[in-house]
Amino acid sequence: MNTVKKFLEQTGLLTTLDRIRFSGVVGKITLATITFFIFLSVAVWKLTTEWMIFSASFLGFLGIIFVVHKVMDFANSHPAEAMLEGAELVQYRQVELAAKNIGVLPSGPAVPSPSQPLALPLDAGTEETEA
Repeated sequence: MNTVKKFLEQTGLLTTLDRIRFSGVVGKITLATITFFIFLSVAVWKLTTEWMIFSASFLGFLGIIFVVHKVMDFANSHPAEAMLEGAELVQYRQVELAAKNIGVLPSGPAVPSPSQPLALPLDAGTEETEA
């Protein structure tokens, strides 16, 4: 068994981490920040010289600035999609459509029955006019 997974199970963090849900802009920025700190920790732990640690930290910092900038740019362009995800976004769209008073689609078959032939209307432009 993986030692990290074993440690997380023993401390009870595995069940806690399963319940954490990152969604929306805040969740994406949080995941980017956590990834940066993990990257920074590994860099400090594994790299030997100060300039290597500084270089890796600087590149990681530039990466997180880029990610935050892109996420915020997306949030400015698409505010509803940035704040909500999945079922929450679908529910928001349903409320948005209901507010526009579009109504509910009429019930009935979506596709005509294939056993019944379709009656095609004649084109008005093809009929000959009587003189």
